[in-house]
Amino acid sequence: MVRERMATLAPQWGDTDLGNALASVADMMTFESDSDRLPTAMQIVLVSDLQKGSSLKRLQDNEWPQQILLVIDAIEPADPSNASLRVLANQEETDPNDSLRVRVANAGDSQREQFSIRWSNQPADENAVPLYVPAGQSRVARIKGPAAEHPGNQLLLEGDNEPFDNSFYIVPPQQERIELQYVGTDEADDPDGLLYYLGLALDDTPRRQVNITAQPPEELKIASGDLAPRLIVVTSAVSTDGFAKLDQYLRAGGFVLAVTSNSESAVALASYQQQLKYVPSTPAARKQDYLLLSDIDFGHPLFATFASPRYSDFTKIHFWQHQRFRVDDPQAVQVIARFDNGDPALWEQAVDAGKLIVLASGWDPEDSQLALSTKFVPLLNTLLDQAAGGPITMPSFTVLDPVPLPGKQLAGTARVTNPDGATIELAASDDTFRAADRPGIYLAARGGREFQFAVNVASSESDTARMDIEQLEQLGVPPGEHRSRSEEAEHQRQLRDIELEAQQKMWHWLIIAVLGVLGFETWLAGRRGRAILKSDHGGQG
Repeated sequence: MVRERMATLAPQWGDTDLGNALASVADMMTFESDSDRLPTAMQIVLVSDLQKGSSLKRLQDNEWPQQILLVIDAIEPADPSNASLRVLANQEETDPNDSLRVRVANAGDSQREQFSIRWSNQPADENAVPLYVPAGQSRVARIKGPAAEHPGNQLLLEGDNEPFDNSFYIVPPQQERIELQYVGTDEADDPDGLLYYLGLALDDTPRRQVNITAQPPEELKIASGDLAPRLIVVTSAVSTDGFAKLDQYLRAGGFVLAVTSNSESAVALASYQQQLKYVPSTPAARKQDYLLLSDIDFGHPLFATFASPRYSDFTKIHFWQHQRFRVDDPQAVQVIARFDNGDPALWEQAVDAGKLIVLASGWDPEDSQLALSTKFVPLLNTLLDQAAGGPITMPSFTVLDPVPLPGKQLAGTARVTNPDGATIELAASDDTFRAADRPGIYLAARGGREFQFAVNVASSESDTARMDIEQLEQLGVPPGEHRSRSEEAEHQRQLRDIELEAQQKMWHWLIIAVLGVLGFETWLAGRRGRAILKSDHGGQG
């Protein structure tokens, strides 16, 4: 069975978890067995190069069965040399044309010291960076991004005979254009309006360019195709026909942020959102005192960034005006935050595949201090990330890491193409890819959008030096080797021979002891007989 299984196995790209392998086999050997009936002689034969980068974490939490010994059959590589390549720069914040920090580490028993790094798609004699790295040390160097005429995403380490960790894959940051539609009556250059602060908060970044298109509510039209908005911000009262268009947009997976900065917009929203009831209030009552946010749900994605005690203080944001609503169906509407008088301040409602988020006050200076606070920019950018499918936040992943896929709100199933060109279809509900089983560049697609991500070999795999076997002993794994059946039979025979010989020697000494006792008794009897005769002769005399 072992030979058949071995014939079907092939090397994998995942990191080496020696501790889990040993503990799993030991558990299989003792699973559902009566401890009183377990064999007293069991052993695991480990055939391994015992690389230092192997994980032993499982053994720290596992009680090793003491009747199982570990026999180690170590493999010695023909050439122990190995050097590895890692990129240290964060690609999320690095321009593709900037230089990258690259670290080259050389094994302690390596026989090579001269290396170079270059982009895979560039000639070997162009832009290669030479490096001298002594055995057991590492060096950090800089290399320029790939030339415009030779775009690339793979760095190569040359001069090392062991190729498995001589490549590092990179997905250069790309600026994504995001369409945002604003429905309101104020102008972009009006510092008293909502649109002015919206434009300041959603400034362009190296990863994202936001294009804001403003239109009055009576001219509401929602573009489709490449110009379709990822987020629609509504700050004015919308007609019934306008809400019909918004409803269709929401049910197709869109995001709408409704800001009820006046009673007209509040009444219009309540006519669309049947789970709400608008509660009129007089202007004097609204301006009587300021309100604060309370009962904030920091578990919600909008506020998860502020969950730390260092950032969770919202008491400096005053709200002088807000629109009052009563939630009649708390199952359909999720209240994310309330004012300190108990009124809903921010809530979310799912509309088929889309989401409607409502803010019961404006962020303009007349209504609140929200736009002037440090919370405003990250709050709006988090909302836009959710609406736009959020960029992948990690520069690269390790083989077999779960990869979060953006664009979950987009229609259709996700599709991932691995570096070999094979395509894997995911379910519509899946937002994580768990089959990144080899290094390279992967392409994910959903709803007409595509995303690239890089997968690399775990850095621990590059630590190929020999581990200290005493580490296993310190974790409770007893080394040694039980005898084979023939050896055990021969050992038992020898024990019987020794026992028989010992028994024979014991009888020999017992016989000598008995003869000694008999001799002593004979001597004693003779002595006592002579004493009696002597006594009798004395009496007759």
